[in-house]
Amino acid sequence: MTKSKLKAHRPNFGLLLIVLLGAFLGSACTNYSSDSYPASTPILLGLSPDGSTSANINAISTYGNGHTIRIAAQNYEPGFQGYRLFEGASESAVQSADATTGIDCGALLQTPVLGVVYTIEVRTDSSASASTALCVVPHILTTGNFVALRSVYYRGLLDPESNGPSSNAIQVP
Repeated sequence: MTKSKLKAHRPNFGLLLIVLLGAFLGSACTNYSSDSYPASTPILLGLSPDGSTSANINAISTYGNGHTIRIAAQNYEPGFQGYRLFEGASESAVQSADATTGIDCGALLQTPVLGVVYTIEVRTDSSASASTALCVVPHILTTGNFVALRSVYYRGLLDPESNGPSSNAIQVP
């Protein structure tokens, strides 16, 4: 054999050392989890199902050609894409609705990273009227129905879209 052929068949000891060292350190490391990353649940700000609070702040209110929904949101999970709105005849119907039956928000106008009050606007056109609007849902809400939100995020190639747990449900005025 020539010298170049011997060199081609010689194992790369540096790579072997890195693999062995990684295996040793990996078995000694306990600061990891195989649990999935928990999704942050948005909270509709009404304390009661009719959307009222003791501070007279309505979690959902009507205006011009739609509704505003006030939420507390803080989405820090990787792959966060936005929110999905669910509407139904009862609290349990919207909270247990199939994930594909909701209506997605349009493009995010800002990323909810602080635990402050944001609004989601539900209206037929796609332009937001408030500076705190996260997005606009192209839909018309029905008075008396209930609404809830879920976070939507990207998990990976085998599970391209996932929904977080449902928010509380409030009734449309």
